[in-house]
Amino acid sequence: MSIELETKRSSEEDAYAADAEHAAEEVVGWGPKCARCVKNFNHLMYHKEDNKPSGRSLYCGNTGKNWGKICAAFAVLWVGVGIFFFAMLALVVEFGTTTYWVYLAIFGVVVLAIVGAVIVGTVENTKENGELFEVDEGEG
Repeated sequence: MSIELETKRSSEEDAYAADAEHAAEEVVGWGPKCARCVKNFNHLMYHKEDNKPSGRSLYCGNTGKNWGKICAAFAVLWVGVGIFFFAMLALVVEFGTTTYWVYLAIFGVVVLAIVGAVIVGTVENTKENGELFEVDEGEG
C-alpha cells in the first residue's frame, strides 16, 4: 500500500514540477524562444546521427541515399501520372467518353480484388493465431 502511495505521490510531484517548468518557460521572452526554435530547426535540417562526429549525416532525418530514393520514386510517380493522363486523353479522343465507364469498371474490379485479398488474409491470419485482434489484458 505504501508503495502505491509513494508512486502516486511521485507522479503528482512530477506533474507539479512539469507545470512549474512550463510556467517558468512562459516567462521567458521571445528572444530565447526564437533562438531555441532556430537551433531546433537547424538540427532538423542537418545533423550527424546520434550527434557524433563519426555518425551518418542526416538531412531532415534522412541520409543522402534515402533522399535520392525518395526523389526517384517521386519522379517515377509523376512520369506514371503523365503517361496515364496521356493514355486516357488519347483513348477519350479516339473512343469517346465510354472510355471513362470502362476505366471505372476496371477500377471497381481491382478494388474488389484488393478487398477480397484483405479479407482472405485476415481470415487466414485469424485461423493461424486464433484471434482477430490481440487483446492486452493489463491491470486496470
